[in-house]
Amino acid sequence: MKCALCGNKTTMFTSWPVNVGHGLIEKIDSACLLKLGIKKTDIRSQNAIKRFSIDSLRKMIENGEKFSYSEYKSELKYQKNLNKENYENYFAEFKENGSVYYPLIFRYDTKQIFFALDFLQNVYQIHSFSEIYDFKIDKNETFISNTKKDISFSKGITGYLIAGSTGGVIGASSGNSNTKTLKEVSAITFTIRFYDGSYTSFALSGHTEDVANANKIELELKKIVNENNSSSSKSNNLSDLRELKSLLDEGIITQEEFDLKKKEILGI
Repeated sequence: MKCALCGNKTTMFTSWPVNVGHGLIEKIDSACLLKLGIKKTDIRSQNAIKRFSIDSLRKMIENGEKFSYSEYKSELKYQKNLNKENYENYFAEFKENGSVYYPLIFRYDTKQIFFALDFLQNVYQIHSFSEIYDFKIDKNETFISNTKKDISFSKGITGYLIAGSTGGVIGASSGNSNTKTLKEVSAITFTIRFYDGSYTSFALSGHTEDVANANKIELELKKIVNENNSSSSKSNNLSDLRELKSLLDEGIITQEEFDLKKKEILGI
């Protein structure tokens, strides 16, 4: 195996594994760790640099920089406080000017959505309406059978086994049974895709208030997606008409062909 930083050959006894995203694991040689100011016995720092990219660690070595765990912890604390401050400010601003369907807040004056993805970790996103391409809803449903049976016993009858290959018991009891299958929603997961290819997912519980909230979110997202599709369709139609007009001007098509195709594009 080779060191992810210097490319030199290394072994499992002289290297340390680091995450590089997407579940991939790379190895860093102990010599490169020393260049970063990290001893092989400094497990705390070695775990910390797993959060860094290979490129950023390589640049640190090139610039002669040393890794400082205390500075790293201070930066984490600063970023955490900054995220919390930004989260609270944005949340309050959107809540005051928009409609709250937690964990989303739709702000119609600026046509933006605030995604409160994790209020404990202050994780949030802000997207404009125009960024949303489509969305999908997955419902985790459970089915419960509820059987009620009214049993009346026949006096003096204890039941008799029917002889034969099929077998069975008769005379033990008689009565009516009523079975109902109930469907319950235990979780609702939304996946929202954006035009840049990225996506965001979040889940709601199956509680009554969350189901009602999910229905409101679905209606709002449908409006946005339909509006975006309509705008995209109008834009495509305009582009098609301009191209068609250029074909007419160049004499490639006749006026009759132009008028016919124009009606087709506009749906008239």
